[in-house]
Amino acid sequence: MKETALAIAEQGHEVFILVFSPDNERMQYCEDRNPRVHVLAYGYFCLGRGMLHCSVGLIPSLRKSFRARVQFPFYLLASAFEILKAVRRYRIDLIHAMWYLPMGFIASLLKPLHRKPVVITGLGADLHVPNNVLMRWVLQFTARQADSNIVCSGYLRDRASQYGMAPARLDVIPNGIRTEHFAAHRVRSPESMVRIGCAKRLIPEKNLEDFVLAVGTLPRELKDRVQVKIAGEGPSLAKLETIVLRKGLGKQIRFMGAIPHHRMPEFLRGVDIYVDTSTQEGLATSNLEAVASGCILVAPDGYGNRDILQRGVRGYLYPARDVEALSALLARLIRKESDQEEVLLKDTAQIRKTFDVRQIAAQLIGVYSKNLSTERAPAAVKKLFLPDRCSNSTNNSPPIQDGKVKGKGVPGAGLFFS
Repeated sequence: MKETALAIAEQGHEVFILVFSPDNERMQYCEDRNPRVHVLAYGYFCLGRGMLHCSVGLIPSLRKSFRARVQFPFYLLASAFEILKAVRRYRIDLIHAMWYLPMGFIASLLKPLHRKPVVITGLGADLHVPNNVLMRWVLQFTARQADSNIVCSGYLRDRASQYGMAPARLDVIPNGIRTEHFAAHRVRSPESMVRIGCAKRLIPEKNLEDFVLAVGTLPRELKDRVQVKIAGEGPSLAKLETIVLRKGLGKQIRFMGAIPHHRMPEFLRGVDIYVDTSTQEGLATSNLEAVASGCILVAPDGYGNRDILQRGVRGYLYPARDVEALSALLARLIRKESDQEEVLLKDTAQIRKTFDVRQIAAQLIGVYSKNLSTERAPAAVKKLFLPDRCSNSTNNSPPIQDGKVKGKGVPGAGLFFS
């Protein structure tokens, strides 16, 4: 989201990003790379320690902690209040909510009060919720109230239809990346060695145990040829380390901890095969970054991965949660790894053409302009507001404190991301 906001600001628009601070800190700053991008952090009233992000992510926290479930309504009320306050204070033209739940629902529900166009993007977890009567009603209501509905992949559009959301009302605009950051010179692996990597939050939904078990079932001669690096942090780390010890993979698998996003190009330049095992994605940005860096992509069939491969990029799909199939696929690639160089230029060029964040920003601005009257925005979108769920919602996102703190906001603004 941050790179998308920066790309939109580069085209002359002002972007305000509302983020929830799990530490209940109120803070405001401008991005050093573009002063037109303003970040507004907010907390919520709660007695005792805030538990909404006791685990990595909002949904895991709600599942794990009763106190988080008690605090959740206060978080929703605080988010609604902050949206209304920001729209009024900064004279926002349009609200773009990332995720249907919860921010898309809140922004749509508040339309009679803020009276601004609402654009919502579904990104993955928000369309992998239980398919019950309540969730179907909430998602259908949110989609009907929104002025434009976006999903990041064709897979997610099909997924939305399972909740009764009309596919004809869903535009597909993929996630974007700064392709120039991931096209740098690759670090060659030692002769006869194959480097396999993954960068994910270590939570159950990412299924990293499938990756570790697949490596563990490789033939001994192939195990001796691989170096595995897993980047990320989260509550599944202890379970993964236990599997590594039980399978005797201490020499092959190394846990790198969380890697800041600005260091991901360096991490990916040292990876030959990038493995994704997640079954709760819409279109994994890390997969785009891996292919742009020259890695061979291995990912479960579905979850937006076909959208990447259908663009002419080479990669390999396996049946989701099938450890045996994943291990067999890795074995084939390890034995044939030398043919990788022949397709790197083709793959990286296709990624730059289709998924560059500037191309994605241009598509989004087209959607914004369509939803604003020519009287209000004759030339282009001016002020954008993007409410986000949490200031550190991904393992590679920098903490909120990393920005330049400013005492007051800039009068007049454009888009609000949630």
